[in-house]
Amino acid sequence: MQKENKYTGEEIENLQSLAADHLFMHAMQTNDWIENGLQMYDSGKGSWVKDLEGNEYLDMMGGLWYKSTGYGQQAIAEAVYKQISELSSPPAYSTTPSTVKLSAEISTIYHDKKCRTFFTSGGSESVETAVKMAKKYQHLNGKPKAFKIISRRFSYHGSTSMAVSLGRASYSDPMGPEAPGAVYMPNYDAYRPPIPGNPSPDQISEWLVKELENIIIHNDPETIAAFIAEPVSTSAGIHIAPKSYWEGIREVTKKYGILMIADEVITGYGRLGEWFGTMVWDVKPDITTTAKALTSGYIPLGAVIASENVANAFVGGKKETFSHLITFGGHPVGTAAALANLKIMKEEKLVENSKKMGIYVFEELQKLLSMKYVGDVRGGKGLLATVELVKDKDTKEKLVVYQSPTCGCCSGWVANMEQNGLNVEAIKTNDMYSTKVKAGIDVTLQSCHTGFIEGYFVEGHVPYDAITKLLSERPDIKGITVPGMPSGSNVPGMEVINEKAIFDVLAVNNDGSTFVWKHYE
Repeated sequence: MQKENKYTGEEIENLQSLAADHLFMHAMQTNDWIENGLQMYDSGKGSWVKDLEGNEYLDMMGGLWYKSTGYGQQAIAEAVYKQISELSSPPAYSTTPSTVKLSAEISTIYHDKKCRTFFTSGGSESVETAVKMAKKYQHLNGKPKAFKIISRRFSYHGSTSMAVSLGRASYSDPMGPEAPGAVYMPNYDAYRPPIPGNPSPDQISEWLVKELENIIIHNDPETIAAFIAEPVSTSAGIHIAPKSYWEGIREVTKKYGILMIADEVITGYGRLGEWFGTMVWDVKPDITTTAKALTSGYIPLGAVIASENVANAFVGGKKETFSHLITFGGHPVGTAAALANLKIMKEEKLVENSKKMGIYVFEELQKLLSMKYVGDVRGGKGLLATVELVKDKDTKEKLVVYQSPTCGCCSGWVANMEQNGLNVEAIKTNDMYSTKVKAGIDVTLQSCHTGFIEGYFVEGHVPYDAITKLLSERPDIKGITVPGMPSGSNVPGMEVINEKAIFDVLAVNNDGSTFVWKHYE
């Protein structure tokens, strides 16, 4: 595309000013984008987008994991225009042909051809709906005490109350305490396995499946409604488990009468080279949550796909009614967009292409393993892959942070470290005192959270560049600390707009004495 500037410098400046005064951006630190300017785009075609100055960028994430058919699809735009022109939305407690047709279309690409689909407005709503559906199903089928949901740690299932409690991804804080019934198990990770030695993927899988069964027994199977997992958890690091893992999970959930919910908001509709991620391992969940790529992001729309067995539980009398209502769920403009989008995906064989190109991309990425800081390359299942960077290939060292479950500023600091590229494992504990005592941190040097990296402690709201200085110089000290909790725009996790703090990062010698490691103002 030829560079065209639709906006004058004055117009762009005015938009930046309006954003700085009035816009609250998703998952972004306000000070950062106000200081550096907000990235805004004006148009797109295929995989490319243009900013307001006419510069072109290749969108390698496909929006936020959803732009499967690319930008500028006129067929989708025309379908949206036709629907919104004829009927923008139906009367209450009714539907439209596009919504009915989409439910049937989904059944043609799903495991269970007799499934039913409950439409929502997006991913978080889909997860909340699936959890509610699972609980109601269990109540109708002889498990009236079933309210607990087992999820894998460090997964992301959405931003609403119940969804954010599932997985407990670090950037979902602060939301404690978790919603009642949230139960956690370890996630799959072959790069840093949860068991000692050098276990194979199948050995890791066997241990995790046994761990799931132990957790079920400990929590009383009669109280557990469902197990939820992404086929590949992106927030946990894109670790791809073998077939034995998913077969074992499915066997255990069936054994104890627990529904399996596959969260396919990211992996659904071709991301892993199949229409649904669970198809990669031929695993048949009871409920599947989707959104994102269903419309390729042209219109917000989510879908909860219930297997025949689950859906039939809600057919009968008044007590069997699934009493759940979402005003814009199944919005006809969204379903019209989805129908046009799925048609394009079929006609252009995009799912098949995802599988083919995924193999190619994974093979090429593996060539990076010879590089000094590339610890691992994971992928090979469709167009979802990751390259993990580490400081030391041998130790695979990462930053481990202990924090209070309810501390928002600690979570803010963790998020800042992750944004700067550090691999962070956040561990919630109510006994921070013992952690600090074991690390030998004097009470006068203590702050809120305590981290450990490559043999050093990192106490409190230490800026990222002070940590990189520590890892590059590797002095003979115990660690570094920012005592207390200084607040200001230059303090990660303690940001205050238009206010900077004057503070020192102190280095703690082995004898307990200190010196200034880095000064900030």
